[in-house]
Amino acid sequence: MKSKRAQTLIMTVLAIIILLLGYFFYQAKGNLDSSRNDNLQLKDSIQALKADLAKSELRRAILVETNKNLSSEVFDLRQGKPAIASTTSSSEVIGKEEMKVQQLIKNTEKGWERVLENDDPKAILKYFLPEYTTNSVRINTENMPFVQRHNDTNFEVHLQKLIETHDLTIDFGEPVFYSTIVRGNIFTTSYRSNYKVYHKGELIQKNTILCYVSGEKKGDDWLIGNYNFTRYEETE
Repeated sequence: MKSKRAQTLIMTVLAIIILLLGYFFYQAKGNLDSSRNDNLQLKDSIQALKADLAKSELRRAILVETNKNLSSEVFDLRQGKPAIASTTSSSEVIGKEEMKVQQLIKNTEKGWERVLENDDPKAILKYFLPEYTTNSVRINTENMPFVQRHNDTNFEVHLQKLIETHDLTIDFGEPVFYSTIVRGNIFTTSYRSNYKVYHKGELIQKNTILCYVSGEKKGDDWLIGNYNFTRYEETE
């Protein structure tokens, strides 16, 4: 009897030991699997971080290169040098329509002169579409900016105010074109120009302007739809 009880006790203890060993093995396996998953997640995070860093380095390289290009294109306007690199060199052959656009710009600058000479706003407005916008930024000699925006409803009023400032004349130099593009009936052109302002024949102001102009063809004529320029007042 005692022998059977001893055997039963031994079997029970062995069963408990086996259960405990199984439990510990299961726990260890679970921890190992969890550790593997953590390692995989860590590897994925590292790979994602490396990818983000690579993208950041690429963006930084692009920005650095862009800044280098801009730095090489921007010059001191007060020294009379171009503000952006010219893409229309004097030796470059441009098309017939591009030449017409550039002639439009030259006519427009002469139109500014005739507005004051003849007290006639239409001397320049004839080069604009019936509906148009203008945007000007004036930088004075203290480097303070002033912005003016006009459209076909109030630009003529602005011109009339200039006319009412009697005895003023304007003298434009030859524009320097940077780029002139014609696509179908649409054009854009960018250029630099200089002009002087006189009062009763006396020079009172020198200016350098950077312009970006766009418009379209109506019939046989190219006309301005949007006229943007930045004007830098210069010291004597």
